Amino acid sequence: MAIVGPSSFVSTTEDFLTHWAAADAALGVGNEINLQGGILRATLQLLLDALVAKRLDLAGKLNLEETARGDVETKKTDALLRINQFNEAVRADFGGTKWERALPNVPSISDGAGIYTAVLDDVQTLWLQLNAGIAPAAPLTLLGGTTQANFAADTTALKAAFTTWRSAGVVAGLALQERNDIQDQIQPILVNYRKKLPTKFPKNHALVDSLPNVTPPPGSTPDAVTAT
Repeated sequence: MAIVGPSSFVSTTEDFLTHWAAADAALGVGNEINLQGGILRATLQLLLDALVAKRLDLAGKLNLEETARGDVETKKTDALLRINQFNEAVRADFGGTKWERALPNVPSISDGAGIYTAVLDDVQTLWLQLNAGIAPAAPLTLLGGTTQANFAADTTALKAAFTTWRSAGVVAGLALQERNDIQDQIQPILVNYRKKLPTKFPKNHALVDSLPNVTPPPGSTPDAVTAT
């Protein structure tokens, strides 16, 4: 096994720890391999434990980010329906008036928070002004009974969902960098172990010949990795 991406860091480090334990056992108590900087096998084990924990932490935070994204998409879809219904109702009842001319362009489902919230604010304000302008007639109500107050509440909820999604992305991004920092500490230790081990045993010794690889040998085809 060798490192071909983040998903292989744990298994590769475990291979090195197993090999290191065998080497220490062969060398005997008091002669264990000690890398530059006082790095012992226990040091690598602690880093591996930290990496495993951080990978779990990252997975949880990525799940929260994905859940928040799903909530945004659901709310965007609902808002898009209401915007279209509002525009259609205004064109049907107030065609040719200032109300129709003030209608905002309908956003795309793929548009981000900036465009979406601007249109939602425009609709919310226009709807409020229209209701005031046609009083004392009944205020405009959409198909299904949606009122201006309902739409305003939905707008607030979507804005909050956008904020939650952005925050979850920042938190997940930080956890990703923390995982990378641990990996960046582990890889040089594995490289140094490969340099140190052959100085402790004769050439062609089984422990020398069985040294794990840090990266795939030249010309090899690494196993396919799963994007994270």
